[in-house]
Amino acid sequence: MNSTKSILDRISNLISDDSKILEDFNKKIETSNTNKAKAEEEKKNFEEEITHVQNDIDDITKASEVSDRFSDLEAYMPGLEKVGKSVSLLNSLKEELDKIPEQIENLENKIKELTDESDNRSKVIKESEDELAKLDVDISDAKRYQENLIELIDLSKSGDINKTREEVVETLTHVGFTEKEAVAAAKVILFPEDDLIPYFERAAAKKEVVEETPVVEEVKEEQVEEENVTVDETPEENVSLEEITEEEIALEPEGEEIVLDSVEDEVKLDPVDVVSSQDTSDIRSTIESLGFDQTRFNDEDLDNTEVVKENLTLLSDKDINKEFIYSYPSIISDSNLKDKYDFIINTLNKTEEDIKLSPSILVSYTYDDLDKLVQVSKQTGIDPTLIPLSVFLKGLQSFFRNYIVLKENNITLENQDIAKFAAILAINPVDFKKSLQMLMDYKVSVKKNDGKVALSLLAINSVELANKMDMIINTGEEDLIKYYPECLATNVKELVDRILFLKKSEIPYKTVSHNKVVYQAFVLKQEVLDKVLEKKIELNEVLDKDETNNYVKELIQEDELFEELDKLEENFEMISNSFMEEHKNVLKSMKNKYKETDNSYVVGKYSFSKNKVNRIINYLLAIFNNISNDKILLTALLYDSRLSKEDMDNVAKTLNIK
Repeated sequence: MNSTKSILDRISNLISDDSKILEDFNKKIETSNTNKAKAEEEKKNFEEEITHVQNDIDDITKASEVSDRFSDLEAYMPGLEKVGKSVSLLNSLKEELDKIPEQIENLENKIKELTDESDNRSKVIKESEDELAKLDVDISDAKRYQENLIELIDLSKSGDINKTREEVVETLTHVGFTEKEAVAAAKVILFPEDDLIPYFERAAAKKEVVEETPVVEEVKEEQVEEENVTVDETPEENVSLEEITEEEIALEPEGEEIVLDSVEDEVKLDPVDVVSSQDTSDIRSTIESLGFDQTRFNDEDLDNTEVVKENLTLLSDKDINKEFIYSYPSIISDSNLKDKYDFIINTLNKTEEDIKLSPSILVSYTYDDLDKLVQVSKQTGIDPTLIPLSVFLKGLQSFFRNYIVLKENNITLENQDIAKFAAILAINPVDFKKSLQMLMDYKVSVKKNDGKVALSLLAINSVELANKMDMIINTGEEDLIKYYPECLATNVKELVDRILFLKKSEIPYKTVSHNKVVYQAFVLKQEVLDKVLEKKIELNEVLDKDETNNYVKELIQEDELFEELDKLEENFEMISNSFMEEHKNVLKSMKNKYKETDNSYVVGKYSFSKNKVNRIINYLLAIFNNISNDKILLTALLYDSRLSKEDMDNVAKTLNIK
């Protein structure tokens, strides 16, 4: 109950004018404007001071010309000495003039310092301007998705919501809900009878009572006693900390959700029926003559007859789906519709067929917002014509964020890559960044052997990526992910099956050329191997990891340790690196019994993924202080290794661990 109320309270805030998300964006905008104004004022002061110091240098430089005259006075000094004070004054002046070069140098250093300060303020101004441009786009997206949420709630309150679960979750994730929270909130919206409708009815009733209650400045005590006053004595729910569920806590906003500018998207809301005195018979006749059902439009959609005629003619000529128009009837009264259509064709370089396939683009943004998106796209370094309309509809904030992450990590995308991987660039920035970081942890580049990018890897969950890389490295083939990272997008179990088969069959499958390891095509593709062998083969070389782990348990004999290892994957992202020194101490027990490569610890003929071993060691050290380093090391090496019992015994024997 409390969880549902938490969801509804949050939704209520999100659809209000003082939405938490909009409030946070406004605060950021205010902060950026303040930082910019302060930096501009300080820059102005520094520049004025530079001017004053430069004037001092000019004056002193001019005065320094006097020192040139002193060389002519040497011949007159014996006579001048007899004058008395004159010589003393001249000598003092000469001493001051001799200091001029040092004074000028000090002043020039001062100008350099002031110039550096001024340049720093210029950077702050530029950063503030960039941030304001991004926030301008983000807040627009926030308002656009707020309008989408308002539409959802209005439909839900009417009891006639016609949206799919995916559409509802999509909107909720763009207004700050995590995927898990959005799924829970979607249930409340899609099945509103039990909770959502009563919640908003109570809210409306309370508002009505507040609005209708007269303000009484003074009431006599006896009047209060005589009147029959009804007081709502229902106490507020007292919720203890113990009663607050984990799910409720998860539904609190976890961070700022970047989002776009003021999209006045009433276009997306079905208009409320109102009584109008306007005679719409003429325009309704025109609507019928253009092939539309005039009964599908309310009178307020027909306010501006000329605009309506122009828009319906345009929509009819462009063969825009009529059901879409009926679903978003305000499109016919949009005075900027033709400009938006032309902008999408001419500036975004899309075709009429593109718009027919994604007509929602016509109601998702104002003309100004489309223009802003183009400007921000160019500032980010992306040609906006390369971005598909589907990404515009999804929201560009993730797209821009992910592109910038790549740029910051020196991964440059060609134009064809941006167009090709647009859908991947538009995925959740958090997941995108985690997957990229995972590849970097394994020293794997998204650049393939032929110089092209394998950006599809970043659409793979980071934990799954790690498991795939570990499996390949454990076969002794870390070069495969180094030179052929695209293999991670395939079925890695089948890939490892082929490698093990080739090794067992002693079939050569790789060579070294120009300091690079080159793998035969049949390593990567089963159909090529079948063709080479002239028969179709079924492979099952990879051992079951559960069978392996059962023997590791027998070998280690620490049940408590293995109970924790079963939780390893669900705690994957929480594993700390704070035990690095202890980690090294554990590895010391191997002494000279192993060698180390970029991604492997090699014990005898067996390779073990370095990252996986380190993760497990760190994880176990964070929990246990009563288990020997030898046992922790052997567990980290053998767990999930898919080695046979004989191979595991060989590893333990090589390391002299009993």
